[in-house]
Amino acid sequence: GQWDQEILFRSNNRTGRVELLKNKIRISVLHEGDLSKVLSHGHLKEKTEKVTRLRGHVVLLECVNANSQIQPQGEQKLHTYHNYFLGDDTSRWASRVPLYREAIQKNVWEGIDLVVNQNGGSYAYDFRVQPHADPAKIRLKYSGQESLRIVENSIVIETSIGEIVEKKPLVYQWVDGKQKAIACNYVLKDNQVGYALPEGYDKTLPLI
Repeated sequence: GQWDQEILFRSNNRTGRVELLKNKIRISVLHEGDLSKVLSHGHLKEKTEKVTRLRGHVVLLECVNANSQIQPQGEQKLHTYHNYFLGDDTSRWASRVPLYREAIQKNVWEGIDLVVNQNGGSYAYDFRVQPHADPAKIRLKYSGQESLRIVENSIVIETSIGEIVEKKPLVYQWVDGKQKAIACNYVLKDNQVGYALPEGYDKTLPLI
């Protein structure tokens, strides 16, 4: 198709997109002010005014020491689809490309799946940990950002056009038919983010 072959799943939002690659998540954001000018260009009072740039920034999240033999799959297929007929090379056209609510890479680490999904027009990603799998294996290496820090248990990614904030992790298990919240903190070291579960959890049940 007309995407880079390494892109397995893409979700667009108002100011950018998130792409799932093999064992990687690529976040692309656009400068909101520049984007507003581009979108309103046809309505500018001064027609001589030109939009000369659209600034953006890309951050890559890579699963550390992950399984290289994985096959992604789409889940929750939608009724709609997309067509891609850009350019003159018809061999790169694609029609009726299916859309999914989420994409899953199973066993990124043994017994741990990576899920990327659309959430209210923005992106979200989760890890699903099977019983007796080790969540301490989950580590994401961030690259491309200007700085990375944890503030009040949220990840703050500083870019050339502003901040991206990943809110505190929401971790839970289903226990006797009820959702039980599990205490979880981000751990940052050498631009790698992992998770700490200070109060433990039931290892015989799935962890989300």
